[in-house]
Amino acid sequence: MKAYATFRRHALGQVVARTNEDRHPLEVVPYGKFGAGVWTGHPIELLVVLGILLVGLIGIPAWRWFFAATLLVGGLVGYFLWRRDQPKA
Repeated sequence: MKAYATFRRHALGQVVARTNEDRHPLEVVPYGKFGAGVWTGHPIELLVVLGILLVGLIGIPAWRWFFAATLLVGGLVGYFLWRRDQPKA
């Protein structure tokens, strides 16, 4: 028989029914601990981005030159924005 209600367990093992209380704004998924709003700067992100770019460059032959030019211009703009954001030494 399938349960019609879901329950969560607290640390002490007592079962408590779910409530409809709102979460704290920092715990909301888009900007909380598990959301995409928090960027970690982990090196694996670079590998993921490079993989997506490689698939785009190889897999879309009709757009290959446009895609490569967009990467070049986007990289330059990103570099200059990064340089502008760095504190003066």
